[in-house]
Amino acid sequence: MQRRLYIVASVNHLLVITDLKGKVEEVYQLPHTRFRQPEGITFAPNGDMFISNEAGDEGSANILKFKYQPGK
Repeated sequence: MQRRLYIVASVNHLLVITDLKGKVEEVYQLPHTRFRQPEGITFAPNGDMFISNEAGDEGSANILKFKYQPGK
């Protein structure tokens, strides 16, 4: 199993994935329409990913769930 760091950034709405030494491996732009203000990230034991969003002045805070998909 490859171990990596997942970093969510509210500035520029990014999800950055690095190796354990901090070398960037992947970067994803998170669409503002779905990720109003991404602030937190965690994983369930089965690999599902959760990203929390603060509401700011644009609506309600939420937590989005992304099901783990092996091999993707």
